[in-house]
Amino acid sequence: MALKDIFCKTKADLEQALFEVSLLERFKEAASDGREAPMRIPRYFGHKVDQKEGGWRVCLAMARLPGECLDAWLRRPPPPNQDGPSAVRRGCALAMALIRQLGPTLERLAPHAWHRDVNSHNVLLSDADGGRLMPCSDVEETSKRARFWLLDFGLAVDAATWPQRWPHSDVAGDCRYWATSSFVMSFCGPEETSAKRELCSQYKTKLDVVGLGLTALELLCSSALASRESWGPAKGLRGSWERLLETWERYREDVTRWHAMIFQVFAKGGDIAPLYRQLGQERIVQRVVAHLADVRNCLRACVKRTEDVAIQRLLTVLAEMIDEKTDYDVQKVLAHLDPREKETCSKIQWPPANLNAALWQRTRIPHVGGA
Repeated sequence: MALKDIFCKTKADLEQALFEVSLLERFKEAASDGREAPMRIPRYFGHKVDQKEGGWRVCLAMARLPGECLDAWLRRPPPPNQDGPSAVRRGCALAMALIRQLGPTLERLAPHAWHRDVNSHNVLLSDADGGRLMPCSDVEETSKRARFWLLDFGLAVDAATWPQRWPHSDVAGDCRYWATSSFVMSFCGPEETSAKRELCSQYKTKLDVVGLGLTALELLCSSALASRESWGPAKGLRGSWERLLETWERYREDVTRWHAMIFQVFAKGGDIAPLYRQLGQERIVQRVVAHLADVRNCLRACVKRTEDVAIQRLLTVLAEMIDEKTDYDVQKVLAHLDPREKETCSKIQWPPANLNAALWQRTRIPHVGGA
């Protein structure tokens, strides 16, 4: 069992805490207690509200799910002796597993609520046996054993009232996983967000799609980059794949710096206005737009340089998930990632086993996208 204590100073805080409770209670029959379940969220057991001096205390009891936070797992040493292509294959396998496992949970949640804080700290990763997922260079084994779970509905909003409430509500979540529309809303306000139809639609209905997409992209790129020191000149990546990882690193460097600056002000209870003026002068919104456009372009370039159908589909949905112009919701993401027709390639292969020697020489990963 896991216990969550929430101290609420205002009635608004209390309402938010009770909304989190109501969501978990609503889905308790479908939720997980550490085993496979239709929804990969903690099973609700009960809650209690006590009035305290200066506010209320909400105590929530739920199932304790296995594993560790994904961001902590990503800091662990990678499997030894990986080359660049192997590291990317492994990252792709994990990213696919993440979307396949948490996508249906978010799809089922969407008519009721938007989580608004899907990120690598609110995702747990465990082994199929419930322990820690150990480093393994075998792509199939890694994909088969990885189990993902979604936590913390403390910033969730009611999907029924959100279309009316969003202009008057705070922007929430970790800015490293914000959609473009969240940056526009935070720095430019609801009027400018409303004026741009695609941004407004993304902010009202696709924050969880973007959060899941950026978390999957982080899993792909960060797990691949973790073994870069062992690649050497002959075992690394070139062309499109190298550019994707470099572009991701630049984006993460900027958003991580901004996140640290914003978090420091909130942690000290300071005035955020001067920092927002400073970040506005740094053209933060324009830089995010440019960063994410570069990442999407790199993903689509990698699609053209990859022979594996499953990886092509993964890269395509990742590009769509972080694009404010897309019409992809979670249902469409899952349908594209795993279409109903039987795939000719059921295992992740890179390159396909029947690729002739001349074609392999042209498309092998160390030289992918070299042109």
